Amino acid sequence: MTKYYRVSPEAAGDIGELTEHDGTKRPPDCSTTHKLHHKFKSWRGDDIVGCNNFVLITESLKNIIESKSLSGFEIEDLVTTKHEKFEKLQPETELPEFYWLRVTGHPTVDDFGMSYNDQLIVSEEALNVLRQVNHQHADINEYDRSYPTDSW
Repeated sequence: MTKYYRVSPEAAGDIGELTEHDGTKRPPDCSTTHKLHHKFKSWRGDDIVGCNNFVLITESLKNIIESKSLSGFEIEDLVTTKHEKFEKLQPETELPEFYWLRVTGHPTVDDFGMSYNDQLIVSEEALNVLRQVNHQHADINEYDRSYPTDSW
């Protein structure tokens, strides 16, 4: 039986004003968002970061994920900017290219899924991919399958 893990990436900012969504959910989620804008307030070097229920990944992680046969995601471009707080606290820090890991899968079925309470759930194979990059500020715990999940 495949093990699954709950991954809570470091929160690195907020949804930006250039985000386009249909307005049916507050805050917006992957199913209602057409264009994502992320305003970084900080960045401590992880290749995976989060914002609400959105997951952002660096190009390095994107390339590794795309080289594997994993399920439950799409990778899309996004707009990234630096919040004034970022400019004050980390003026010399250059951000790498980030992409939106749009999680489309179901937890404990696909390699990437979102639980009913917007937690990223990944398979052991997907976790092994994350272990190849910097993820030191992400909280990772084995996912308790007895806990209720989405009903589909």
